[in-house]
Amino acid sequence: MEQQNLMFDFRPQRRVLTSILIAGLYLRLSKEDVKFGYSVSIETQEAILRAYCEKNGITIHDVYIDDGLSGGNYNRPDFIRMKQDMDDGVLNCVITKDLSRLGRDHIMTDYLTEIYFPAMGIRYIAVDDNVDTQLRPDNEMIPIKNLFNDWHLRDTSKKVKNAKRQRMKMGLFVHSQAPYGYMKDPNDKNRLIIDPEAASVVRLIQNLMMQGLGVVKICRELETQKILKPAAYKALKGDKRFARYLKDPSKNYKWQPATVQKILKDITYLGCLDNHRTEVINYKTKQRVTIPQNEHIVVENTQEALLEQDNYDIIQHLMRSRHRAQKHDYENIFKRIVFCAHCGGRMHIARKEKKSGEEILTYRCLKYYHYPDKCMKGNHVNYNVVYRLVESELRKMIALFQDDEKCIDLLKEKFSATAQVSRLKVRLQEKISRRTEIQKLIRQLYEDHVKKILDTKNYQGLLLSYQQELEDIDNDILSLQNEMKRYEASEGNIELFKNKIKEFAGFEKLTANMVNQLIERIEISHKQIIDGEEVTPIKIVFRYIGSY
Repeated sequence: MEQQNLMFDFRPQRRVLTSILIAGLYLRLSKEDVKFGYSVSIETQEAILRAYCEKNGITIHDVYIDDGLSGGNYNRPDFIRMKQDMDDGVLNCVITKDLSRLGRDHIMTDYLTEIYFPAMGIRYIAVDDNVDTQLRPDNEMIPIKNLFNDWHLRDTSKKVKNAKRQRMKMGLFVHSQAPYGYMKDPNDKNRLIIDPEAASVVRLIQNLMMQGLGVVKICRELETQKILKPAAYKALKGDKRFARYLKDPSKNYKWQPATVQKILKDITYLGCLDNHRTEVINYKTKQRVTIPQNEHIVVENTQEALLEQDNYDIIQHLMRSRHRAQKHDYENIFKRIVFCAHCGGRMHIARKEKKSGEEILTYRCLKYYHYPDKCMKGNHVNYNVVYRLVESELRKMIALFQDDEKCIDLLKEKFSATAQVSRLKVRLQEKISRRTEIQKLIRQLYEDHVKKILDTKNYQGLLLSYQQELEDIDNDILSLQNEMKRYEASEGNIELFKNKIKEFAGFEKLTANMVNQLIERIEISHKQIIDGEEVTPIKIVFRYIGSY
């Protein structure tokens, strides 16, 4: 984790402990600690530590306070300040109320107590846990207590997530910032009310689209009318989180197409709340993943609408049917729906021209080229290969759905919830088993490091490798869980798909509109050798019914 690498590079020269202790008192209290009643106040912590220092004749250099910050985050302002004082030789002692105040990530806290503090000649004392690295340097309870604190962090993260999700289901607004066009009700922060000034701009954008203007022309029109972009508007309204946008007034009216598109697509303006769009999948890395649309928590009639449903549908149709002017003589009809099966990133089209003048279009995973640590497969496939496969599969689907009774029976069997869930459960259990195995390897790795079997450089390298694999597994587990839900296709979903695909019976060639209405995503896997031939596995996930 970046925060760990950033924080704990220690100097190689070991310092000598002296009898004169110059201590830093470190106090921490997280919002979750307060909410769930797991700790005492900052004031109480300070009183306990000052009394301890007075009793034991310890000089206090400074008090370091991180109030409202999680124990899983080591980039805390005063924690960093305290570390700098240790690096500068100002402190030779650190005192906390208990080990959990130092941090709740057991790997990092073990690293501090077992490696960093001894290397820096720092005496560490946790008053309530009876920890003193000078008087009791071989306290075997420290790693156990750190593991317990880590479990507490995991448990608290789970409780906070569940509590937030329940509030979403109740139709409460749970985010820090209100969507543009709305503001939080002064009398109820969990309810949205219309912001008249911003709402008028939202309605203007919607009307301009219905008049036939594209998002780029809408941006130009807003700039011509000297309408502040959302970030600048919020900054001028006193929101300090956007204060940086006031540094360059010339950019205050510079609207971006992505901003306009977001406003035009947001169902919040229909008077509902669209929550659970993203989720933190790992309480340590805080990595967020995008949640599929069908898993969002949508509650209707939560606030006054800024747009009627019929007009919203028209706008979405207009946006889907519009195409930007092409720089080349080709149309990318699979835009935004082709993904790398290895890393999950969206694949982009690349153009290459041969000496003969022939143009070759290829979908490539850009993460492989720009972020090789996130995708090591380098998936790529010719555009025409994707086109021919999709065209062939859609013609098969159209032929299949000519016989209503036959296709319903066939699809019920194909998308049987029981069969699909059973298959996915096996894969899910394999991922969970591997996760448990890696966790054991990490614990063994730590023991080998403590016993000097493994040096620090190799320890950190292997640790980061295992942590990355854990992160990938967590992503896979979430993906499998989502897929299990998606495959619980009902007869109603099959009927919807049947009606959609019949609209395109007898099509001559694929169009972007057709593809977007029938296909949710296309996943490209790494090239494989099958029966002596090189092939690229391609998975098509249809709307309503999943992969076929």
